Amino acid sequence: MSSVYFDPLVGGDGSTVTDDDNASTGLANGGAVIRIVPMFQQVVNVANYVLTKAAQVLSNANTAASAAATATAAANGITQLGTATGFQSTGAAVMVNASAPPVAKQILIATDATHATWQTLLLTNIAITETDYVTPTGIGTLSGKTITGLKETKTAPTISTGVVTIDCNAGNMFAISLNASITSFTISNIPTTGKFYSFAIELTADGTARTVTWTFQTVAVRWMTLNNSAPTLTSTSGKKDVFVFTTHDGGTTWLGYKAGQNG
Repeated sequence: MSSVYFDPLVGGDGSTVTDDDNASTGLANGGAVIRIVPMFQQVVNVANYVLTKAAQVLSNANTAASAAATATAAANGITQLGTATGFQSTGAAVMVNASAPPVAKQILIATDATHATWQTLLLTNIAITETDYVTPTGIGTLSGKTITGLKETKTAPTISTGVVTIDCNAGNMFAISLNASITSFTISNIPTTGKFYSFAIELTADGTARTVTWTFQTVAVRWMTLNNSAPTLTSTSGKKDVFVFTTHDGGTTWLGYKAGQNG
């Protein structure tokens, strides 16, 4: 006797068909009349099940191939980042953006055992220093940002044979002890044309009347006072005069303002 079992695991209904005269399963002695059509229906059902599973296997294979290609591209991209933007390996599963200046503070962490997939983490709530985004010479642009608690640097240049040297990169407040007359100012690192720059000079008198020639390089300061005349300096010992100077054309023109005197 031969039999066929239509297993539900492959789309069948759990029925069995035999070639004998069994009253429940047999095809002999007229059994085929009532069982042959349901038997073929089960054959069709099993065939459809097999086709469906085959299609799923093919789809999964295509998905896996696509994922492998994406992972390869990602790995190639990380290799490129390592040479182009400063990513450095800090272990088998971590890469850190260490470029100077960095595009952003980032860590890449592998999320699978083969390191084919990487998750980018942006580091926030960390201290950012000037060297993170600009060069030590102060070149850089900050646009559309809110700055609170800005603090400017005060320096104290001295008078050397009548000359005072002002370095625009050193700060914006220059406190000078007026213990000699000043014949000229040497100004370095003036921002280029189109960049507005200002600085203040604080003169502290030593009790002797001194004179100051307000010439920056070879440019005479244009005073924003009546008749464009330079203010008269305070000579009382310990008293301070404060003046502010601005330029937006690379130092071709310097405007001078009296902020306060005899203070």
